[in-house]
Amino acid sequence: MQVQKKLFTPVQIGPITLKHRIVMPPMSRLRAQWPSGIPSDLMREYYSQRASDGGLILTEATAISPSGRGYRGAPCLYRDEQLTGWKRITDAVHAKGGYMLAQLWHAGRTTHVAVTGEQPVTASVDPAYCADPNIFVVTPTAFRDRRRIERWRRPRSLLSSGSTVPPPSTRSVQASTASKSWPPMVI
Repeated sequence: MQVQKKLFTPVQIGPITLKHRIVMPPMSRLRAQWPSGIPSDLMREYYSQRASDGGLILTEATAISPSGRGYRGAPCLYRDEQLTGWKRITDAVHAKGGYMLAQLWHAGRTTHVAVTGEQPVTASVDPAYCADPNIFVVTPTAFRDRRRIERWRRPRSLLSSGSTVPPPSTRSVQASTASKSWPPMVI
């Protein structure tokens, strides 16, 4: 009974006071519009259905740049129209008294040119991983083209010249009650 009592007591996280300690963890739904990465109406419905007064939702993995996309249907947060899509979702969650934190993500070497439109980029290029002939990835068109997998392609290092990775966005959407200094990913 003591655990149940604590589960439904408030907790302070920075400037946010949650009314209970039940937090929805990130779960990849892959329902963003393709190929734009704009959060969809289905995502808005999904998150707003799970919002609770004083509760916290952690978003699914959200790509921070075109080269960081890992899957078809994964949402993004590096263009204005994507930001607008997330704003619609956070407004729906805030209307129910809930809070959201974005799980910012870069898929690194696990992505594929078929998803990103460019050679994958990663912080570390492991020669052993790159040489492994058994490394394959599922691409957005694999099932349509009746191929289950494609040979994985060697990523380029972040340290290489000619990087096409844009600088981090200076924009952010913050919960109305959150201070601008905590945390940088509050939406």
